[in-house]
Amino acid sequence: MACRGLLVRNIDNAYEAWHFLYDHPSFMLRERHEIPPEDYDMLESRGFLVNKDRSGKCWRQMRHLYRHAVAMNLTIGYMKVDATGHTTTAPGVAKTTDVWLELGPESYDYDGDGFDETTLQQTHDWHLDCGGPTFDEALVTLANKVLAKYGDYKETHPESHCQTCVDCQQAKEICSRLGI
Repeated sequence: MACRGLLVRNIDNAYEAWHFLYDHPSFMLRERHEIPPEDYDMLESRGFLVNKDRSGKCWRQMRHLYRHAVAMNLTIGYMKVDATGHTTTAPGVAKTTDVWLELGPESYDYDGDGFDETTLQQTHDWHLDCGGPTFDEALVTLANKVLAKYGDYKETHPESHCQTCVDCQQAKEICSRLGI
């Protein structure tokens, strides 16, 4: 389906929902690792992605290696619900079991004022809270809520790296030295 020249995605099964959530840019975060402060300037001058915390702690971000929030930050719960879909512990009132899902983006940020080092922040976007009688149905609902709130994206294939950035060049050099 098209709308003003844009494709409108139709997410109607768990496979499409999982991959939509897995690859959604709002729910992907570059992996990073700490580097010695004395390497910061050299890595930056060579074109690597580096940053510093207020404390001076240095990090190298990986261009093609991501954390995926749906794999790392998805909360899954099974709840007994009444006929209206509300949780209940009253004997004989619970009619069915639903699976409930919660998700939010991840980021590296300071824990608050006065903190000098960033940490991984796993958020919960309550606008995305949803559920269903099966995990698959709940996942499709979640993906459609993400689509509505965070929008669609152009599909890319991260495993087909650019081959030209310094990260890819470094990986080629390492593979070459290892004979692979």
